[in-house]
Order: sequence, then C-alpha cells, then structure tokens
Amino acid sequence: MSKSWPTYTAPRLVDLNNPLGHQTEPCISTLVKMTPDGRIEGRKRRDLTERVDKSPKKSKSSGSPKPGPSHIVSGESSWKFGLLIVPSSDSSIFKMSNKRKSTSGESEGPSSKRSRTTSPEESPTQEPSETCDSPRISGTDRREDFLEKYQQLEVLGQGGFATVFSGIRIKDSFPVAIKHVNQRRVVRTTMDWNGKSSDIPLEVALLIQVGAGPHDTESSITPLLLDWFDLEDELIMVFEKPENCMDLNKYLETTDKPLSETHVKVIMKQLVDAAITMDYKGVFHRDIKPHNILIETSSEEPRVRYIDFGCGVTFTPGERFRRKAGTRNYSSPEWFTHGFCSAEYTTAWQLGVVMYQLLHKNLPFDCDYKIINQNPPILADISNKCRDFLTGCLRKHYKDRFTLEDLWNHAWLK
Repeated sequence: MSKSWPTYTAPRLVDLNNPLGHQTEPCISTLVKMTPDGRIEGRKRRDLTERVDKSPKKSKSSGSPKPGPSHIVSGESSWKFGLLIVPSSDSSIFKMSNKRKSTSGESEGPSSKRSRTTSPEESPTQEPSETCDSPRISGTDRREDFLEKYQQLEVLGQGGFATVFSGIRIKDSFPVAIKHVNQRRVVRTTMDWNGKSSDIPLEVALLIQVGAGPHDTESSITPLLLDWFDLEDELIMVFEKPENCMDLNKYLETTDKPLSETHVKVIMKQLVDAAITMDYKGVFHRDIKPHNILIETSSEEPRVRYIDFGCGVTFTPGERFRRKAGTRNYSSPEWFTHGFCSAEYTTAWQLGVVMYQLLHKNLPFDCDYKIINQNPPILADISNKCRDFLTGCLRKHYKDRFTLEDLWNHAWLK
C-alpha cells in the first residue's frame, strides 16, 4: 500500500479570474449573466447536459421504515428523460430540453394559462425554441393543496437558493422536510410519462431517476421525495424526515475531536455505495460535501444519505462538464487547471475531501493554489489502508485518481 503522495508536476492555472462564484451555484449557461448580488439577469437559464437511458441497478436495501407517501403522481410506469440535441460551437456540450415557467414578474398575454418556453441561446446561429405546453406530471399547482396536506413548522436550514422547513403530513402526523425553491432558480426538463412528454423540475427528475421518487418506498441514496407542488412563484418539494438526523457538518460540530477511523469507515462505505448507484443510474450530484449529507443517529450504527440535488445533472460515461456548479473548496484540480469536471473523477475527489474532514475535522485545502499544488498533512495514527484510500481519492491528476469502482473494491472498506 502507498504511504506517500504520488509525485505531481502541477500544470499552469487556467482562467484564475473566472471564479466559481457563489458557494453553491446551479448549472447556468455562460451566456447568462449573474449580477453582483447573485441574481440571474434575464430568464435565459439552461442546464446544458445530455442524459442517458440506463438500466438502473437496484441499490442495497436500507432497512428504513416505509413512510407511506401520499402520491401526487399516479399510475405505474417507467420514467425516461427526453433528449434534445442542439447544435453548438462547443462539440462537448449537449443540451437537455430544460424548460422553466414564467413568473409573475414577466409580461404575459391575456390568457391566464402559464406558458413555458425554452429560452433561446444568445447566438446569431441559434434559432429561438418554440413554446412548450407539455402536460405536467405533478397533479397540482395550487398552494391550497399543499396547505391542506402539510403543516409547515420551523426553519431547518436556509441557503442562497432554497429554504427547508420541518413539517408534518396532516392526515397521519408523519414528519417531513419541506423545501422551497424560487422558480427563478428552477431548471426544468422533460420526462416521458405514459407515452407523453411532461414538463418537470430537473431536481425532481433526478430524485426519480435515482429511485427516491413518490412511487418508491425506500432509498439508500437520499430521503424519499413524497410530493412536489409546482407553483407559479416557487417549487415546493416534500421529503421524508428521519428521526434524530442532521447534516454531517452539524454532526462534526457536536464532536470535540475528529471521528475515529472505524467510525469514518462506516460512513464512507455507505457514501461510496450510494455514489456507485448514482453513477449506474446516470446522475451526477456535483456538490458532495458535509452540508449535503444527512446522518441519522437513532441506531447504533449511523446511516448516511445524500441530500440537495439542486446542482445535479444527468450524464453519459466520459462526459465532461464546463459549467459552473458546486462548492469551490470541494472542486477537483482539473476544474481549475483545465476548466472541466466529470462524474466519476469529481465524485471520487469530493468523497476524499469529505473523508479528510471526518478524520481531521478541517478542510484539506482552503484555496485554489493548494487544491492544485499541495498535498495536505495526514494523521500519522491512521492505518496504511485508510491512508491509501484517502490519497487515492485526492490524487491531483484525474487519470491517476481512484475510480468509484476502485473505492468500492478497496481493501479498507472490506
């Protein structure tokens, strides 16, 4: 087993004056301008990705209690994303047909029906897309329906793009988490539902894709999405809320010292298993960090799952993404040196950063230069297998880095 960092000659920095921006940014086209206070200028937001139809492998049973979701979606059917490939000057970019509805701040015609349009690219060779009035998968866009079904309680967390509340389902007092996202921040796509193309928020589509949608009864990847309400001004998503849970960042704050290697192994094994399943299902989270990992402490062995797929996209094997997304201190070196990230290698890097935090209770890197050029100090009292696993995640060149399969098969997790 390796006991030292691999030698690495750092390439030059590329475009250091083009920062990632906010700590967590959704996918936006570079043709879209962002104002200094974080608002999107105009309405031309798109997620420029390609999806792939995969035959998902079943994830391991999590053994969690079934929440008995109150379904908005009806019928038994398989889900499939619609794909729209648009010519682009960047041959590495494919565009999924993401659509978002107009908000009250936009000028509308006399009809009360909301129209959804795919925003045109600001390119002289690109023709504007046509209006899309696809049927909605969600059964309601009425706030009254949400208020009749759920009681909203205290705030659990608030970020730049969403606010999450605690709540209960009124009919049976089932505990839920209620996430509100402003429609200006919602990326949209289409899904085939019973042979019809339907308009749907991308985050909802990703949750369904990984097997955590309203038709599912349990998920080892992320808490189940029970309902969603596609309102004029906001998207409301209702999730199951496990008892005695918190995000991994708050969990670390409750401890006086770093977690033991044994404790970290339990957590990392679950995170790697879930990452493998997401990879099989063609979903790239893009913002793995302690804030976006939920840990449940009600049992002797903690259970962890990913949350917040707001930066997520679908991907094809080997696809590279050149759009800003995620959190800067968790970005992999190739983002700064070559301006791209990819699902497997970026996920492995982000898992390594999380693992380092669990073992050392601090970030391995606090600036771009260190991400590219320096290797962090590692505690001397961890095992050689643990050290090899960690350094394999944090290798500077993505081609030298462990793949998710390497991590899953690593001796440290056995």
